[in-house]
Amino acid sequence: MKPNLRSPILLLASGALLLPLALWANERDNSAGTQAWNKITDGKIELYTPDDPQAATGFLLTVKYLTAFLKQAGPFTFSDPPQLVVVAFHSETEFSKYRLNAGSCAFYQQTEKGEYVVLQDLLPEHRSVSAHEFTHFLAAHSGLKLPLWLHEGIADVYSTLSVSGDQVTAGEAVPGRMKILHHQSWLPLPNLFSVGTGSDYYSQPVKMEIFYSESWLLTHMLALSPAYAPNFRAFLRSISEGRPAAESLQLNFHKSVGDVEADLRAYSAQSHLPEVSVALRVPPLTAERFEVSTARSSDVDVALSDLVLANPNSKAEIQTRLATAASRFPEDAKAEGALGYMAMHQGRLAEAREHFHKAIDRHSTDATVYFYAAHYDREAGIPDEQVVPLLQQALEYNPANYEAHLELAMAATGSHNYALALEALSQLGTPRPEHAYAIAYSLAYCYAQTDKLDDARATIAKAKLLASNDQERAEIRSLLAFVEQQQ
Repeated sequence: MKPNLRSPILLLASGALLLPLALWANERDNSAGTQAWNKITDGKIELYTPDDPQAATGFLLTVKYLTAFLKQAGPFTFSDPPQLVVVAFHSETEFSKYRLNAGSCAFYQQTEKGEYVVLQDLLPEHRSVSAHEFTHFLAAHSGLKLPLWLHEGIADVYSTLSVSGDQVTAGEAVPGRMKILHHQSWLPLPNLFSVGTGSDYYSQPVKMEIFYSESWLLTHMLALSPAYAPNFRAFLRSISEGRPAAESLQLNFHKSVGDVEADLRAYSAQSHLPEVSVALRVPPLTAERFEVSTARSSDVDVALSDLVLANPNSKAEIQTRLATAASRFPEDAKAEGALGYMAMHQGRLAEAREHFHKAIDRHSTDATVYFYAAHYDREAGIPDEQVVPLLQQALEYNPANYEAHLELAMAATGSHNYALALEALSQLGTPRPEHAYAIAYSLAYCYAQTDKLDDARATIAKAKLLASNDQERAEIRSLLAFVEQQQ
């Protein structure tokens, strides 16, 4: 007699499957919607701006020099960074709808859909601020985990880039920072080290001035002064490993916080601060490398929508945006996908499903569109065999989509296609801890259903070690009895 086996569909569905909500809004500002936007790209960076493309190419050249400089002479190494989208407005008014705090004129933002540097404008006087945010982008891919003061200090120090031929120099003293340090009370270093993103020193403009200025000067001294620079890389590794700043200073520079603070006061009184200059070992960087075109309206809409929903200060506007989105978005795949994400975020799941299917009808190449269309089809009771092709398409566009592999395993099991379920489960990679038992059990179940009994036994042994309660242990015994019966 066949034992009472619990279906892997039920098991996986109850295994805390956490679907990553794509935080997309659904409309761009009226101020942006009435302008033509330009797109300037080198293949790795896409810059959207209503401003003169020549100003955009100037920014892109700056960040290309900065990237080459940091690879050759910077204090940290970084992996080849992913695609970056730069959005550059041409006024403070437009930028203010997206800024993260009142004191910023640029910011770096990671969202569910990508990575952005957002600029108030492309004016030359703001070029160092733009370079500051791009340094954050590179540092985010260094593997380092730095406290806020050091994260901001490094971005400040290396944003002061000057180029003469192939010679690139960084570390120039920032007059505005020095003036603040000479006229405002300093934070004691322990207080500086404790500032976090929720602090007034990171949100209120006047307090931000002293935090940024002191962070810049301390990082400048540690990174570029003869007394500290030789051990700066070791200091970064130490503090990135989680050691407190005071311990890392003592370990790498053999100085107490008080000693470092005294050195910093003396450092601020110097008439000239040290700089670092290198001859780049790269081919000449020229604007001819960049492709300039008129940006597609929907591409700009999607980028701005992504930024709106990723910004906690903008979420009050979302309901209003949703009401007028359909009339503003062009009828194309990206636009429909953006509407789907937005409706999903609002809990309008039937509407989200409809938009995702419209995006697919318009030949979307977004893997998550196919995944969510399939997921909500299954929620709506669509037969699993009809859902499987959507999930296979999602994985064709993004083979690393963990949720799509898991959902495919569930749909394949539901349609009794155990071979496909095995394939999906085997391509998951390392299971998330909350799914480990469910996946091991499901693998064993599918092996048993396809008469791979030795594999089933081996996987049952693994699942038995992962079982954490009486119900799971009973399931293992029942499945093992079934395998023995088949044998």
